[in-house]
Formats: sequence, structure tokens, C-alpha cells
Amino acid sequence: MLGKSFDLEALRFVIDSQDYDCAHLIAQRFVRYEGARLAFYHALVQEGVLASLLRRDRRALHSAAARWFAGRDAILHARHLDFSEDPDAARAYLEAARVEVSSYRFTTAEDLLTRGLALGPRGEAAFALQLLKGEVLTALGRNDDGAGAYRAAAELSEDPAARCRAWLGAAYALRIVEKHDEGLELLNRAQTLAAGNDGLESERAQIHFVRGTFHFHRMDSTQCESDQRMAHELAKKSGNREMEAWALTGLVRSTYLTGQFARAATLTREYLDLCKRYDLEHVKYAQIHMMGFTLHLEARIDEAMECFRASREHAPRVGAPRQAVIGAMGGAAALVDAGRLPEAAEFARAAIDLSQRVGERLFGLCARALLIRAEDLESQPELAERELRSGWDRLDDASHRFVGWWFLGGLMLATDDASCRRWAAEQASTMASAHTYGLGRLYFLNDAIAASLRAGETSPAVDFADQLEALHQGEMMPLAALHVRAARAAASSDKPALVAIHEDAHRAGLLPFAAIVEALIEKA
Repeated sequence: MLGKSFDLEALRFVIDSQDYDCAHLIAQRFVRYEGARLAFYHALVQEGVLASLLRRDRRALHSAAARWFAGRDAILHARHLDFSEDPDAARAYLEAARVEVSSYRFTTAEDLLTRGLALGPRGEAAFALQLLKGEVLTALGRNDDGAGAYRAAAELSEDPAARCRAWLGAAYALRIVEKHDEGLELLNRAQTLAAGNDGLESERAQIHFVRGTFHFHRMDSTQCESDQRMAHELAKKSGNREMEAWALTGLVRSTYLTGQFARAATLTREYLDLCKRYDLEHVKYAQIHMMGFTLHLEARIDEAMECFRASREHAPRVGAPRQAVIGAMGGAAALVDAGRLPEAAEFARAAIDLSQRVGERLFGLCARALLIRAEDLESQPELAERELRSGWDRLDDASHRFVGWWFLGGLMLATDDASCRRWAAEQASTMASAHTYGLGRLYFLNDAIAASLRAGETSPAVDFADQLEALHQGEMMPLAALHVRAARAAASSDKPALVAIHEDAHRAGLLPFAAIVEALIEKA
């Protein structure tokens, strides 16, 4: 019952014989030493011994084994309690699952929670098992299932604080699968419960954080920033450093909507510093892609790629597979700008594959546009143009305003048709007049300037440069500033300025843009 291999000390404890040495079993070739542990010669021997035990004897031995593993191995402690038919087995599975979650072993945790719930626990144990199962399923990217588990947990408790946490968890899971109305309704339930409980400041902070993420996806910058500010204030007031770090990432998202990119860079570094000070590894890797975007906008491609690779590798490990989609998509965007197209295609494909598994539709569509650019823009521009236009046509209105920038930017670069570029510019202008995604618009304007300069159309390039400057509320980011400088230098035929811009672009590793500027130098 201790397994196919076991420690002699454990065996002595279970049979309550501290002098037993297994010498007879070794001599009879039932067991042998394998290093410091004993092991059965054959699995059939172990199975035969187990089958020969009476039920009451098996239960007693499993109970002793559970006592041995208590404090040593949470999973084996729970399993032996289960085999001994102990009523505490369900709670032991809960504690074992918590240990696994703390080490990001979510698949094992799910198995433990499923078994714990199958034992039919009641009361607080049933609620806690179901609540943690919601967290685990969400961490595994099974967001609808996670929301369902959280809903089930809410029905298992009459405690307002417990129900608040369950509704909050369900709303968090639903935000990922774009069920915004349903998620906001659950948040309202959670907030009603939290409002009547003075001990739920951390939960109130989380409610504002999750509501802010819903407003981000609806591209409502005012409400997004308002909720994230409140989340940050409440988290600091309650001393919840983890929630404080999450709220900072929420504030970063709000600046992406409005174009406050320099402020986004400051907030991103603040969140990373907080993670370092308080050892918040899971928050760090769940949002490390934000540092990747910041470094990309600072024209520091290699450093940006370190962050995007870290996101791709570690975000799923810490229970944030959706953020790994964003990290892979961000890496594809940076690599496209660097002209490293085979790598860009690999990152884009990874983002698309993961997006399909976790239900992250929008950033998966962004990655689709980047994959077309990486695979076809240079070698088959006409095919790229058709695919990008087709992709644009399939987007709904909300997706246009969030994802459409990547399709329009690629289309500007793919086409040789001036009327097609004008059409893309008109679509962009329409989107810019509504709530939209400022970060996506920045990428589009960079592409639009590059496409216009390559086509020798300096007047549109200057117009896009004016828009890019206006988009930045405050300090210009280096990547955008490089494009603005190029547009203005080309319009004035300022060859020395173009030479300096070419050197800066080449130094930053922005080789496709450097090639466009080099052609302008030859014509100046």
C-alpha cells in the first residue's frame, strides 16, 4: 500500500515495528533495495499482497500511512485517508490541491479537487473545493468551465463574503471569453455583497480591477481608468501587494487606450519593481508582455523579445495562458518590425494555436494578421493584400476597433495601389473617431508612414505623422518618434536628417524601415 517502492522507516511506522528490517522478504526475493529505498521485485507481488488483506486491515494500514505522510507529502496523505475511508479525506485533497496550485501544477490540482468533490463533502469544505476548482480551471484556460465551477461554489455557501468571492471569480473567468454583460452582472452581485462587509477591501479592489478589464475590452478609457485607480487605492489601503501589482497592470491597459504610452512605460516599470520587492512571480510573468510592448515602443527590439519569450514560456506555467497569447503576438509584431520574418511567423503561429485552446479571440486575430505579413508580405504581396483585406472584411464592428489596426497596417504595406492605401486610411480615420485601441492605432500609424514613404507619398506620410504626434498624450515614444522624423525629413528633402534616421533605425534593428529610409536618401 506504500507503493511499488517505499522507505523502510515508513514501513516500520505503518506496521508499528521499529526493529523490522525486511531481511526475510529480501531473502525470499519479494523485495530488494534500489538505492536507499526498497522495491517489490514485481508489481504482481505487490498486487497479490494487497488482495490478500481484509478490508478492515487495509483501512487500518492506510490510516497509519496517512499519519506517516501528514506533513511529508500532501497528496499521499490525502490518498491514504481516502483509501481508509476517513471523513477528512475531502479536506485533505483540498490542502493537497492548494500545495499543487502554489507550485503552478494545475493539472494535478484539478485531479485532486475532482476526487475531493466526488467524496461528497458538505459545508465549507465543499465550497472551498469548488471555489479552488474554478481558479484552477481558469488557470488552465478552460474559462467557461471555470466560471461554472465558481457559480457552483456560490450555491454552496450562505456566507456573503464567500459568495462574493465566488461571483467575482466567475466574472473574472467570463471576461476572457468576452461574455461582458454576463460578467458585469455577476460583478454587480459581488459588489452588493462586498458593500455590506467592512472586511472585504481586497475583494472590492478585485471587483474594480475586473470591471476595469471589461471596460478595457469595450474600449471605454474613462471607466477603465476610473475602476483601475479605485482598485489601486483599495489594494494599497488593504495592504494587498499582489492586488496592487494587478491594479498597476490595469492602469497600464487604460493608458494603451488613450495613447499615454510614456506613462504606460512608467507604470509598467513600477509594477515590475513591486513584483520584485514582494516576490510576486506569478503576477510578473502573467503581465511581462507589457514590458515587451514598452521596450518595443522604445525601439529596443532584443530586450523586448526577452520579455515576449518569457511571457510565452512562463505565463502558462503560472496560470495565465491568455497572457501567453498576447506575449506571442507581441513578439511577432516586434520581429516583423525587425524583419526577422521566419521567427515572426513562428511566434504568430504559436499565438494562434494557443488562442484557439484558451478562447482568446481578439489577440489571436492580431496574430493572424501578423502571420500573413511574416509569410507573404515580401514574397507574395498580392496574396498578402487579398488575405489581409479578406481578414478585415470578416471582422465585426468591435473587432475592427480593436484588431483592425493590424490588418489595415499590413494592407498599407502590401498594396501597390494608391487607392487601396487611401481606403485603408479612411477606415482608420473612421475607427479613430470612436472608442478604439490606442496601442493598435500607434502600430497602424507607424506602418502607414512606412508604406507612404516607400510609395513616395510624403504628404500622406506627414499627415500620419501629425496623427501619431497627437495620439501621444505627452512624451513621444522612440519608435514613433523615428517614424515622425522620417516623414518630416522626407517632406523637406533633408538628406542629413535622413542619414541620421537611417543610422538610428539600423542601430535599433529596424531593418525594413532602415531600407525604406535608405531608398529616400538615394532620391534626396
